[in-house]
Amino acid sequence: MTAAQEGAGFSASPGKITVPLCVSTFGFFYNGKPGLVLTATQSYQIYSGTIATWAGVTGASAKGLTGAITRVARSDKSGSTAIVKTMWSKAGTGFSGATDGVALTFDGLSKVEGTSAVCAAVLATKGAIGYAFTGGCSTVRKLQAGKSACVQAVFWTSG
Repeated sequence: MTAAQEGAGFSASPGKITVPLCVSTFGFFYNGKPGLVLTATQSYQIYSGTIATWAGVTGASAKGLTGAITRVARSDKSGSTAIVKTMWSKAGTGFSGATDGVALTFDGLSKVEGTSAVCAAVLATKGAIGYAFTGGCSTVRKLQAGKSACVQAVFWTSG
């Protein structure tokens, strides 16, 4: 197997080859007006509790985000959590834990089980933020289709 194949998500085992069949968008979501962009470091600081209010996030007030941040996270083992941990680890945010799918252990998280529960909790809570694969949540798909602007995907930049 070539390095390019491995980098594209292909994997090989004796007598078998795994081929990815689809690509899904992943991101952070918040309950506010669309348009906020977070860096990987900001998302880590929010989830670790270093940034506890939206006042600590540049541009948040213009998106209707004020007050305390409710941090919604998966309580179960998930691929979403593994992606968040890997992003934080590779981006040099200060995260030093394992990059597995085991639930985040920061104090004060609002923990729910499953992608749909993350989306529902963020949608129901003013000032909340969560993370999910967009393809796994009908609420997010509806929001992306322009049926609501309550929750917005936040894609990170390096830094």
